[in-house]
Amino acid sequence: MDAVQQLQKITHRDPSQAALMMAFLVIDDRIRQLPKKCRDELFELQKSLMNAADDDERLEILQTMMEILDDKPANYLHLKDKDIQSPREGLEKWVAFISKRIKEEREQAGLTQKELAEKSGLPQPHISRLESGLHSPTHLTVQKIAKALKIGVVRLDPSA
Repeated sequence: MDAVQQLQKITHRDPSQAALMMAFLVIDDRIRQLPKKCRDELFELQKSLMNAADDDERLEILQTMMEILDDKPANYLHLKDKDIQSPREGLEKWVAFISKRIKEEREQAGLTQKELAEKSGLPQPHISRLESGLHSPTHLTVQKIAKALKIGVVRLDPSA
């Protein structure tokens, strides 16, 4: 009996179980399509989620997990005027800048990524992705890192 047949059988007995099964099937399909590196990071985040200290940390981890699961190819806008910077280029420059700043401030504070993760309440793989520019931090993440480094948010993100 395949998954669809099992789902149909469950639907007749318990609609809430059917909805849960459908959710698992969708998530399983998304996970299987991810590159190994992203799957590994997703599983590390899942472990961190179980040990989250508070709701803010849980939300941050869940948002990161959603970003990994929802990773879709970007749509590019081709502009003819070379003087106009596309929003994507601006975002890429901002991510590169803030990634560099996080790493510089962490190193200046004499902290490892693991130590910064512990002080900020963020998972270490998330810190690594931020510093390598693979992930764009939310404002909440920037605030947590700044607080852990005992610096103002504007030192990491002048636009804050």
